[in-house]
Amino acid sequence: MCKDEEMIAMLRERNEKLARENEELTLRIQSLEKELKECRKLAMIDPITGIYNLNYVNSEIERIRAFKKRERASSSTMEFVTVLFIDVDKLKSVNDRYGHAAGNAVLCKIGQVLNNSIRRSDIAAHLHGDEFVVLSMTTKRSQGRLLYKRIKEELRSVDVIVNGEVTITVSASVGYRCIVLKKDFSFEALKDAADLQMYLTKKAGG
Repeated sequence: MCKDEEMIAMLRERNEKLARENEELTLRIQSLEKELKECRKLAMIDPITGIYNLNYVNSEIERIRAFKKRERASSSTMEFVTVLFIDVDKLKSVNDRYGHAAGNAVLCKIGQVLNNSIRRSDIAAHLHGDEFVVLSMTTKRSQGRLLYKRIKEELRSVDVIVNGEVTITVSASVGYRCIVLKKDFSFEALKDAADLQMYLTKKAGG
């Protein structure tokens, strides 16, 4: 074999090796991207209830704000944002009597009820402890009110199986607040207003 042929064979072998390494690197990158996507997804999911957490709510708030900032000032479509603040009644009593696994079963059940009571475009999230929130955007204020009434009724009496055999009945209180959606709206202020409304309703015996 002449030197030119040796050089060609060497270059071909080198190119084939680089191609294999390139393919392996591409597969590794795709695997890492998939793992990263899964990690981001897990970071948005509450491990107890299986529904969204506050991280996801905050990311959606930022997305909505960014969209409203890009929206034309001449847009005539009025949108409303509704926040429902949910507080599980007497969860501590459940934990004290049946254990924290039972308390987690209650939280999981409440999360399921919320998920089954909202539209696909709405967001239900477990904030922490006994607190949940629902975020909904509509074109009519009345739609937010109907959502509030529906969820309030659904959470008036919820049966939960704890420790695999005991069925207990729990309830949750719901606060409601609906405002015109603006680019600078404050989720915290809206949540606090819904929380206050829930507290006043509970105090009044409603």
